[in-house]
Amino acid sequence: MPDGVRACLGRRMALLRPNQQVVNPQFLLYSYLSPAFQNTIISKTIKGATVERIALNEFPDFPIWIPSLADQQKIAKVLSTLDAKIELNNRINAELEGMAKLLYDYWFVQFDFPCLPDDYPSSGAGKLAKIAAACNYRSVGGLPIPQKGEYFIYVLLCADDSFYIGMTDDLYRRWFEHKTGQGAKWTKAQAPIKVLHHEVFDSRSAAAEREKELKTGFGRKWLKREYDKLSNAAPTAKKTEGLPSHLMQVGGSPAYQTKPMQAGSPAHQSKLMQAGKMVFNPNLKREIPEGWEAGTLDKLGEVIGGSTPSKAEDSFFCASGIPWITPKDLSDNKGKKFIQRGAYDVTEAGKKAATLKIMPKGTVLLSSRAPIGYTAIASNPLTTNQGFKSFVPNRGYGSDYIYRTLNHFMKLIEQNASGSTFKEISAAPLKAIVIQFPPFELERRYSERVSPISRQQQNLEKQNQELTELRDWLLPMLMNGQVRVEKVSLLL
Repeated sequence: MPDGVRACLGRRMALLRPNQQVVNPQFLLYSYLSPAFQNTIISKTIKGATVERIALNEFPDFPIWIPSLADQQKIAKVLSTLDAKIELNNRINAELEGMAKLLYDYWFVQFDFPCLPDDYPSSGAGKLAKIAAACNYRSVGGLPIPQKGEYFIYVLLCADDSFYIGMTDDLYRRWFEHKTGQGAKWTKAQAPIKVLHHEVFDSRSAAAEREKELKTGFGRKWLKREYDKLSNAAPTAKKTEGLPSHLMQVGGSPAYQTKPMQAGSPAHQSKLMQAGKMVFNPNLKREIPEGWEAGTLDKLGEVIGGSTPSKAEDSFFCASGIPWITPKDLSDNKGKKFIQRGAYDVTEAGKKAATLKIMPKGTVLLSSRAPIGYTAIASNPLTTNQGFKSFVPNRGYGSDYIYRTLNHFMKLIEQNASGSTFKEISAAPLKAIVIQFPPFELERRYSERVSPISRQQQNLEKQNQELTELRDWLLPMLMNGQVRVEKVSLLL
């Protein structure tokens, strides 16, 4: 703690201010963290009736090795450099996780996923990719594919709640132009939010006549009236919590439940034909995008539990065997996405005795009790104790999608837990939880997007593990003078 900074300490805490003319504060911290000093603390611990403690008046006499101040500074610099690199990697991984989560939330929570139809006619690979990037479901999804001889009248809802009315032979291309500032002067100044209404005509003249009609005072009043009906019946705050205002689905009588407007029909006999078709699902009791479906959680993958070999049998555990994970391992792994092994490995005999199943790399681990909610992706084949319900990705969904889906629905999972001593989610209620599922193609596209992010996260976690092992290996030897800083610098 810097000089001059005041501290308010809680119970069972003490503050030490070293004489910096004799001891470097960082060196002192690493000395206290060294195994030798930790063993000294353990040997000096006083067993109390309530808690264990050490005598503060004896603490200054606990022995530590103090080299010259210059050497202390060198040692502290080596160890703090390793710690700084570990912390930097952690920050990078947190940013990467935020990026992947944000993409998941946009696509699978807010339903604002890319939606250019597969049969959309190509207009050059470069242009097609740009159009696809601009076409998200809530803003433009579900519009008709351009056909020869057809013309569209469209109404855009703009950021200031104004309407822009236009005509085109290709709604997707035209939306891309408006969205990227290539469209009308009006939509360059008032950003387009979504396609509020569209109509199809079999001749340019009929479309032009309808465009003229909608631009009259009568037509604009009809648009305003119908939009107000939808706005006044907007979803509840609970349904739209966390969504940006411009992404909220307009409620009311959706256009897809009514007959399309025929060319020349009076405006008052029609309903708005909106983009982003949402369909009410009776199992979920809410609307989901057209083409999505409800399903139980075990559709994500095969759910497998674990068990514990008898700890009375030494031959069931070993230093290097089959990785065996407990919830504590995930607790110690907090902030990391992947898990390679835990504190214990089991032998083949232990695996057989406890009827353990070896789960493949990519399995998503979910701690199911004490506590519920730790998650990780297996970096290699492993098994677990009974504190897990693990999802093996063998039903078409990727590990990244399963991982984020379980985390997104964690509150729902916890609501289905039971138990008097501690809460636990057992296999049957876990498998029966109903959630929405996107088409496999959309999940595949998501997995392709996030797999490079996931690989980078895994590489950084592996690098941190190696840096931590190096730091922990160096720490005791630097603290007792076994290794000189100059030799360590050559290694780094």
